[in-house]
Amino acid sequence: MIGNAYAWGQTGFSIVEEGELDAATLSLRIEHYRVVNRKGEMLEDTFATIEAAREFIDKTEKEA
Repeated sequence: MIGNAYAWGQTGFSIVEEGELDAATLSLRIEHYRVVNRKGEMLEDTFATIEAAREFIDKTEKEA
């Protein structure tokens, strides 16, 4: 299940939460983060922390 999305970087990337719904609390139990490119395509890589996803985007933008 996809949770919140956060815009990051200067060229249209987003970071989305991915996880499972906790039936007891009805909240999302985040398992990892995914990056969505500027075309709206979700990349295959997963990241354990939002900071790691941010670093990936920063590196990708710097290389472009």
